[in-house]
Amino acid sequence: MAKDQKISELTHRLNSVKKRLALAVSSSSTKGSKLGDDINTQFETQTKILEGKRKIATNLLNKNVNDTFNEIAKLKIIKTNNPIKRVSIFQQTYKLEKKLAVAKKALQTNSNSKKNTKRRKKPLGKVQTLEKDIAKKVGR
Repeated sequence: MAKDQKISELTHRLNSVKKRLALAVSSSSTKGSKLGDDINTQFETQTKILEGKRKIATNLLNKNVNDTFNEIAKLKIIKTNNPIKRVSIFQQTYKLEKKLAVAKKALQTNSNSKKNTKRRKKPLGKVQTLEKDIAKKVGR
């Protein structure tokens, strides 16, 4: 009785994980996939696509941070005795510093998402382990 309950529990968990994975893969932007394709192959394809997009986004964010930092440095170099121009420079510097803070935060969020990607790969190993457990128990 306990064995049957464990098998049904494991099958239920496996099916729910497969459904979620299939839903995630099917809602992706990849076209032309056949019904007979392996889920792992589709997952690997999506992972490669997302890694490319993430790399482009990271490069863009780095460029944005560097450009903003350079603009602030240029403004801080400017020396003037004109009080109106000095206030204008302070205002521009303030706006750029806010923009820099936002850009750094976006870059930090992007790097955190890379760490989360590694953490997301662990459930796939669990799914494969569950499949093996079910196969062993059903085979007995």
